[in-house]
Amino acid sequence: REAERFIADVNWNIAGSGYVLSYLGGMNDVYEASGYDQSYDERDFFLIGAGCPFVPIANRLCGRSPFNDTSSSNRETQTHELRLSSPGGGFLTWNIGVYSANDELTPSPEFLEATEVGLDTLGAVNEVQTRAIFGGIDLAFSDTLTLALELRYQEDEVTSTNQPYTASTYFAPAYLATLRSSNPNAVVGTTLTRTTQFDNTLPRATLTWEPSSDLTLYAQYAQGNSPGGFNDPAAPVTTFEEETLTNYEIGAKTRLFGFDYLNASLFWNTYEDQVLTNTFQALTVVQSYRANIGESELRGLELEGAYSLTDNLSARFTYSYLDAEITEGVDGDQAVLLNGAACKTGTAINLDRPGCRSAGSIVGKRPPLVSEHLASAGIRWDGDALESGWTPFAAADVSYRGEFFEQVHNNITIPSSTRLDVQLGVQNDNLRLAFWGRNITDDDTPQGVLRYVDFPAALTPSGDRPRAFAVTAAPGASYGITLSARF
Repeated sequence: REAERFIADVNWNIAGSGYVLSYLGGMNDVYEASGYDQSYDERDFFLIGAGCPFVPIANRLCGRSPFNDTSSSNRETQTHELRLSSPGGGFLTWNIGVYSANDELTPSPEFLEATEVGLDTLGAVNEVQTRAIFGGIDLAFSDTLTLALELRYQEDEVTSTNQPYTASTYFAPAYLATLRSSNPNAVVGTTLTRTTQFDNTLPRATLTWEPSSDLTLYAQYAQGNSPGGFNDPAAPVTTFEEETLTNYEIGAKTRLFGFDYLNASLFWNTYEDQVLTNTFQALTVVQSYRANIGESELRGLELEGAYSLTDNLSARFTYSYLDAEITEGVDGDQAVLLNGAACKTGTAINLDRPGCRSAGSIVGKRPPLVSEHLASAGIRWDGDALESGWTPFAAADVSYRGEFFEQVHNNITIPSSTRLDVQLGVQNDNLRLAFWGRNITDDDTPQGVLRYVDFPAALTPSGDRPRAFAVTAAPGASYGITLSARF
């Protein structure tokens, strides 16, 4: 990955009036290349295999699996925000502004190659243009009670443009001549441009009460969104809709009971048109696609605190509880898991067949990759400065992640994990030397599991290729030394 980033932050107090005109902008240009083995084990996956010489596809390299892939892309992003804010301190303060952003991801032809299914396709250019206007007012009813009202209108225009190419554009004649059914004039991919727009009005209201300097209570209502987009035209679902989130939250930020800080919050979120990924098999490839599975509700609480045990010793903790449940949703794979081929027409899942839509219901399931309990605790010692100007320090941190499900079917559980990190070192105004150990108890709980299609395995009774699971192993215990300089 290579990145160039530029950020500008300009503020002007207009003629000393207290009215502030501010501009915040950024430009990012990121190049990224990655290579990976999508078989996830020592086997080479072939879609055509021994029949490769007899399949009429141009420019094939029969000994090369399409599941070993390298690709690269360039991503260019620009953001601009202009805001005018009124002077503070009175009953009414306000701000108003405009925002624009452009995010464009362009796959590169740099690593295109031939495999058993022909020449690699070149991914589509995906662009998201965002335009928004926003404003807010703060009403100070008293020195301790404030109501903040905000409103944002946003338009997101999403465009996907295919990049078809002629074989001879990126491949030398000598290379193409070594392939089966060599054809330098073959066109890879199809011409297609798709555009859609999502409009949303997003409010937020926050009521804040500060009865003392050690206690702040708040209540908040807010809405948020994530724009939809496009899948491959061959996918079962070619587009996915915008996700929306409605949030209710109450909380307290305090310095009570001797704590440096002690904060708590309760929240309830409604997550509509939730997007999750699945896979499909086209003629020569297996690809993922995104689909709106329905609606989830998330209820929970968060606690965090820090306490100074002595002048040199401090402790901190965090804890969160999340009760998450899918309240609306149907999944085709769930129907096939329960009813088999009765929920298929040919090779395609058909939820309109008798009993299949109810069999595919995932209502009551827990969203994947979401733990019910998360916690951490740490203790830190900062010694007195030595005559040399160095200050010793030591710290230990333990983190806990509760078990979670790998997918919406809730059939595979990733167990809970606990890891311990420690460090010991010295520092001064300019240098910091730390000896550290991470996961020193060598907790080996998987960090995650990726579901994929197992091609070499025998077909299931429903005529499907079974799923296999790639486990993301936890990093083992590691130890090291870090020297940091500040200037």
